Amino acid sequence: MGGITQRDDPMARRMFEDVIGGEEFMSHPHTVQWLRSEHWYPRLIDRGGAAEWQEEGKPTLADRAAREREALLAGPAEPILEPDLLAGLQAIMVRHAALYGVTTLPRPGQFSGG
Repeated sequence: MGGITQRDDPMARRMFEDVIGGEEFMSHPHTVQWLRSEHWYPRLIDRGGAAEWQEEGKPTLADRAAREREALLAGPAEPILEPDLLAGLQAIMVRHAALYGVTTLPRPGQFSGG
């Protein structure tokens, strides 16, 4: 999920020239290269067949989302930021909070029920 990257040269110009010339789009080397690096596959989407889906009890997307939520909540929270970066951000927040008379930051999860 890197966002949209600005490119100076149109990245698919050659591919479009080949496709207009009669080549097939999906198996073109350009499509294969960029699909691997640019396409995102959501974890909740079921990519199995109907038989597998039936064997799993025919879960709906809501069922899969609920299972994923429970799994995430049951496990330990993984740190999102590197410790040095987190400490630097907290120092910035403490300095800014001090401008308004706040001397300490809330504990993580203090207001979210965690």
